Amino acid sequence: MTVEIKGKFGKSNFASIDEGILTVMWEDYNVPILGGRDIECTFTIPDSEFADIYARYEIDPEIPILEAFQIISDSDRGHQLCTEMADGTIKTSEKFFWEH
Repeated sequence: MTVEIKGKFGKSNFASIDEGILTVMWEDYNVPILGGRDIECTFTIPDSEFADIYARYEIDPEIPILEAFQIISDSDRGHQLCTEMADGTIKTSEKFFWEH
């Protein structure tokens, strides 16, 4: 299952779980600060962060995390969620960036 996390200005991130590992991936194209290059990024979110995510967004922790992400996105808080992953408010165990 993959969940689209809608952000500002029509940009989306995509969350999925593979072999028990939650990852969030996003792409951005023609990034001015990178001289017009494209970028891809993948964050891995450890399950130790799930309780904080549920509490922060006031979501029942019995709901699977991807469904919680869908609720967050549907309530127009997807940008906030993605910002908190990027700035370290929500801890990530791995971050991979590719420029092309």
